[in-house]
This record gives sequence, C-alpha cells and structure tokens, in this order.
Amino acid sequence: MKKPTEPNQPPVRGFSTFDNVILKHINSTQKTRSNYIRDAIKEIDEHLIHCIRSTFPNVSIYKEALVDNNPKTIIIEPYINEIKCVSPVARLWTGAFAGSSAINIKVTFTDGTGAIIAQPTFYASASAHMGVFSNGGSDRKILKNISQDVCGYVLFNR
Repeated sequence: MKKPTEPNQPPVRGFSTFDNVILKHINSTQKTRSNYIRDAIKEIDEHLIHCIRSTFPNVSIYKEALVDNNPKTIIIEPYINEIKCVSPVARLWTGAFAGSSAINIKVTFTDGTGAIIAQPTFYASASAHMGVFSNGGSDRKILKNISQDVCGYVLFNR
C-alpha cells in the first residue's frame, strides 16, 4: 500500500456554506475475510461519526446517501481504498513478521445536486516494529488517527 504523493486540495466551497450535512456510512469493496477487519472498519466509522457530529451538530447519518437536489446540502461519502490492520493475535504470535498496518481512505464531498466539492485521500500507517513494542496499540491507534485526519480536513476547510 502506497502513501498518496499529492497533497489534498481544498474544497471548491467552504463547508460552512452548507445548511444540511449528510454523512454516509463508510464503504469498502475490499474483501473482509476476518471479523477483525470488519470490526476495524466499524470502529473507523464510529470515530468518524463522532467527530463529524461534533463539527456539524445537525448531521444526518444514512447507509445510502440521499440526493435531494439541494445545493445547500453536503453529502460526505468515505470509502476505504485499502486496509491492512494486523490483529492482536497475529501481532502476538508473529510479531513484526505480521507486517505493518495501513489504511487508505478517499472521502468524496458532493452537494445535493451531485457536484463534487472535494475528493481528498487520507493515509495512516503503523510500522511493524512499533506494533510489537506497543503490543498492537499502534495498529489500533491508526483507526482513530485516520478519522481525525478526515475531521481535521473538514475543520480546516470550514
């Protein structure tokens, strides 16, 4: 998994210009073979909901984004491009040989008419050796860090 090389561009309009906010639950087409990865995605989603709700108290959360043709509505659609999160069991038994953990998320911000406002990509990783030294703590920490990066982008571009 490669870290994005291009910096995230600011949105074409500030997020404070929108009256309504719709947050779609995080989506991924990646095959989630393990319960651990499914739980990790759910944890990212919960962190994202919490921090977006603290920024936009009037946020509505839906499984599928609604299109209401209102240019004053912003729809936030997070999508996991890639995820590798080493489980505590794998970290315990194989240590650094389990590899590093990393997440790559693309978030599409559109208005109610479907016009794209921004499409930033976020990346977080934890090295294999830090995973060993922290007993898997750094592997779990990237789940919160990636959602904080998304919220930081929203706050900075408000």
